[in-house]
Amino acid sequence: MRIDIYYDKQSRNSNLCKILHLITLNLFLGISYFLFSKWSLLFHFPGSNVTPLWLPSGLSVGFILVFGKRFLPGVFLGAYLANYYHLSSNQLIGFRYILYISFLTSLGNTFQSYLVFIVMERYSKLNWMFHLKVVLIFLMIAFLSGLIAGLNGTFLLYHYHIIPIEKIAIVLYSWCMGDFVGIILISPILYSYFRREDFQFQKKYSFEYLISILSLLLIVFFIFRIESEASKIFPFLFFPITLWVAFRSRQFYFHIFILLLSGIVLYESINQRGPFAMLGGFHSILCINGFITILSSTMLIIKVVLNEREISCFHDREDAYNKIQSLLLKLKEEARTDYLTGALNRRALDELIINDLKKPNIRFCIAIVDIDNFKQINDIYGHLIGDEILKYITQMIDQNLDKEHSICRWGGDEYLVYFKNSSLENSENIMNTVITTLVENPLVFNDKTIPAKISIGLTEYREGEMIEECFKRCDEGLYKAKLLGKGRVIVL
Repeated sequence: MRIDIYYDKQSRNSNLCKILHLITLNLFLGISYFLFSKWSLLFHFPGSNVTPLWLPSGLSVGFILVFGKRFLPGVFLGAYLANYYHLSSNQLIGFRYILYISFLTSLGNTFQSYLVFIVMERYSKLNWMFHLKVVLIFLMIAFLSGLIAGLNGTFLLYHYHIIPIEKIAIVLYSWCMGDFVGIILISPILYSYFRREDFQFQKKYSFEYLISILSLLLIVFFIFRIESEASKIFPFLFFPITLWVAFRSRQFYFHIFILLLSGIVLYESINQRGPFAMLGGFHSILCINGFITILSSTMLIIKVVLNEREISCFHDREDAYNKIQSLLLKLKEEARTDYLTGALNRRALDELIINDLKKPNIRFCIAIVDIDNFKQINDIYGHLIGDEILKYITQMIDQNLDKEHSICRWGGDEYLVYFKNSSLENSENIMNTVITTLVENPLVFNDKTIPAKISIGLTEYREGEMIEECFKRCDEGLYKAKLLGKGRVIVL
């Protein structure tokens, strides 16, 4: 009874620790969401509160994809804190309305993460970074979830007279695209970090990483620091360098590079530098959102295609390797066996006996088997029947042998049977059983009954003697068996 009470307490303490751990992680996610929201607001364009990038959505979606829906309370908490903080700066909204709008908007943000989770959950056993179909589904559901969250938030802001009707389109677009960009920038980083083990830095790629970063900085200088009409076409230079990184870097570092590039473009544009800032107002936000969306989503798709190709090549190489290994095993087996009967050939048996002779206290017997009147069988029934006789006798001998015994086609119509770890008496009994079986069960082929007998010379290896002496005794025994009328075993 005391033991049961002890284990009940232990179980309750364990469950309490798990609950506290889960609450702590949800609080951590909520605070991180709030901090990411403050950081995202730094990217708003001068004269407006609109930001083309909303990082908290990417954080929440990535976190839920990796760790599951049990962290949705953390998403709601972070979204509520962010919305409350943002709305509280508006003096025209009452405190009660701020709480109400923050609550409803946070529900939309939480549903956004949950929607992505329930769609992607069916692919949880896959690393979807390596499957093009799944990535395309991810991009579509990321956009749809951003649109739903944007519709919810925009409707609430308009309904409570926080934005005028003429700004609905701008707010909806920036909300939807900001969430979408945040999701496709941040969540792949979290997913590739926690789900893969290929983010370890490899020194052999250090030079390539350095060249890539220097090239990026050089392109940024030409685009955002040189005032000229030509700089308007320079953003296209981001694509070749990003393609190079996609080809040469691992998943985690590739997404870090995309995030770094997007951050530089945003930073320079909100500081009124570069071709995007020249457009001014909402057009700048529109173009930046479009540029980052096209760049990040296109490069994500290209990277996944490269991953699929790499995996396909790996599987092809693996299949080729397995086929080669199978062929090598087959060739090795064919080199050790007789192609007609399937018994060991002479070389294989020689290797087996030589290896066993190196072992101490080895004990074995050897029998040489010869088919009686085999030439007459070939002359009367033909060589096809002769081949069937060879295979049939091999089968009869083999099915009476123990696991450690071996049969070898010694040449022509002769066999050598190797009785490893067998006494002379046991070996003789086995061979007599084979002789009896052949007499009682002759070969029947094409409705013809073909009788076959065998003569056998049997001997036991004597420690210290040459193996040739053992073979010589077997030959003598076989010769005596033939002289005494065939169809018998002679032991010497």
